[in-house]
Amino acid sequence: MKKIIKKIYNNFNVKSYGITLFTVIAVALFLSYIVSTNFCNKKASIALNQDIEYLKKECAIYDENSNEESAKSLIRIVDKTKIIRDFANVDIFDKEQISEYLLNDRLTGIIVSDDETDELYYVCFDEINLDFWKMQIEAHKDISGNTSKNYSQRERFLQVYYDFAIVSRKDKNGLIICYVLQKEHYVTESHFSIEALLKGYKNSEGIYAIQYKGILLGYNIEGERANSIANTVVDAMEEEKKGKLNKVNIASERYLGMIGKCKDYYIYALYPTSKLYTNRTLILSYTLVICMVLVLISLLLYKIISIYREKELKKITCEYNKQLEESAKTAIDANNAKTAFLRRMSHDLRTPINGIMGMIDMSEYYSSDCNKQKECLRKIKNASQYLLELSNNVLDMAKFEKNDVVWREEPFDLDELFDDINSLLCYQVAESNITFSVSKKIYHKKLIGNTSALKRISINIINNAIKYNKKNGSVDISLTEIDSNNNEAVFRFVCADTGIGMSEEFQKVMFEPFSQEENTNCSGQLGTGLGLTIVRRFVEKMNGNILVESKKDVGTKYTITVNIKLDKNEKVLDRDLKEEVSFENINILLVEDNELNLEIAKFVLSQTKANILEARNGKEAIDIFENSKDGEIDVILMDIFMPVVDGIEATKAIRNMKKENSKSIPIIAMSANTFSEDVERALSAGMNDMLQKPINTNQLFATIQKFLKKKGD
Repeated sequence: MKKIIKKIYNNFNVKSYGITLFTVIAVALFLSYIVSTNFCNKKASIALNQDIEYLKKECAIYDENSNEESAKSLIRIVDKTKIIRDFANVDIFDKEQISEYLLNDRLTGIIVSDDETDELYYVCFDEINLDFWKMQIEAHKDISGNTSKNYSQRERFLQVYYDFAIVSRKDKNGLIICYVLQKEHYVTESHFSIEALLKGYKNSEGIYAIQYKGILLGYNIEGERANSIANTVVDAMEEEKKGKLNKVNIASERYLGMIGKCKDYYIYALYPTSKLYTNRTLILSYTLVICMVLVLISLLLYKIISIYREKELKKITCEYNKQLEESAKTAIDANNAKTAFLRRMSHDLRTPINGIMGMIDMSEYYSSDCNKQKECLRKIKNASQYLLELSNNVLDMAKFEKNDVVWREEPFDLDELFDDINSLLCYQVAESNITFSVSKKIYHKKLIGNTSALKRISINIINNAIKYNKKNGSVDISLTEIDSNNNEAVFRFVCADTGIGMSEEFQKVMFEPFSQEENTNCSGQLGTGLGLTIVRRFVEKMNGNILVESKKDVGTKYTITVNIKLDKNEKVLDRDLKEEVSFENINILLVEDNELNLEIAKFVLSQTKANILEARNGKEAIDIFENSKDGEIDVILMDIFMPVVDGIEATKAIRNMKKENSKSIPIIAMSANTFSEDVERALSAGMNDMLQKPINTNQLFATIQKFLKKKGD
């Protein structure tokens, strides 16, 4: 249960849940309303259709019987009209005779027309609308003069029915009309009238009305306003579609109605919605109850989650405060470590700088003493090497922190690599008065790997062994190849010293940046506290491992195991090229703004007999190359950071020139900044390679040779 609550809590959002719940309830009510309304409408439609179909059948029967009765009456009136025409000349009629005839023959009236005079002779017992009869005479003039033709009809006029017949006069052109008045109640209240037809529906909840040729024949409504309501029904439904369910308002109440048609009869049937939609109200009530239950469940869930959230918040707050305290302690420790680091750096930087400046002064003082001069230069070189080591440690650490280490692997000779390491450390070993031994047991010398990383690992470890050793102590180095296959070999590097050792407490943090154990027994330089950190980072980068065994005042033993690829082509690039390289007849454009760096580079390149063209900034380099002949300049050595125009922009400008060799000329960058973004910017601008300052002579010559060879190919 707790896991379920936690899962709900992790995914619970009050606002989103509230909106979702509201939407679900609204949709549920809306769907219930639509479904229930459609259900009720369908039910009403079926019932109304059944009623209309029944009334259609009854209207058809009524129409058949009504037509039969009407036909009999009209036949009688036609016979009586013909008798009057044959009785005598109209001129001899007087009103008494006609009245007597009317009374005896049960006629309502006689009308005689004369075509010549357009006069009418008539006798009747009721007031007749002469316009109606004039309209009938005008409509049937074709009968005048033709005694074989006659016309009879039952017409409703002014709330009464007239059965009349029209025949032609014999004595002259004109018409004779005889008619009988049929009272409306006689027609509608016969044993088979429309009212009688609807009598079975008077107790129904619906309204029914029947119309014939625009006349309301009957309805099932009772009361004083029955006729008015019936006419309202007809008017409201008049424009609606036949056979379709329609909504109308009658006497402030809503109805669902339907219209049917049988011959000339229109049947109107309506049900009140208040009676039809009782099921809809019930369904909506049930839906609302379910929604309220859902809301109550949601409120209960919200309450449970709120309680759980409060507990979690307290727990998170406690954990956060604990982490905050730990972070604050870590930050204070880091700040103290950095402060100590800056103090040591200040001391460590000043020491070699003071040594260099002191040796320069001594060199000037002993200007005529060659041996003293050589000794001063050697000490200046050692101090410079140490200063470079400090700078490299700080820069390497910055690169590791940014995950910005440029990892390059190249072929090398393991013996030559060890010789280089020995040459770098020999002066330090000689001055330290300790015993230094090296043993090797290897089977593969030609390898492929990051020589810079291997040197830094070896030098940092050996340097620590020398620096933190005792007087007349010893350092034993061994390199053993312990395994190999067709692709790589496994090497174990061991460095054991008889130095001051490390305490158990310090061994727990010895790989942390800026960590350094204070030891009054050490008379040497303390360094930056970054050496072991960098060693471990490089070893991890090479997928190796490092093991440290140390005991206070006894000594320290480092064991490092790494895998290095085998060089199947046995190419070696790290050899001394100074004596065998010649760039005679090669024109090199050297772009450098620093006077000292320019002088050193010119000195190194002059040993190869190369022709040097100088530029002090990027603008001068652009002008020199633009004004040169195609192919005149073979290589460009380009500094990055310069005034006026820097090396990046100068390279872009040269690459965009329309000269024949602007795209192909090798441009080699020289910079003290070799972070990955710097290398990427240089290569993106169009440079072919980048060398790190201070420039390694062998690496410089090898790089120039590589691009000159490609150019020649």
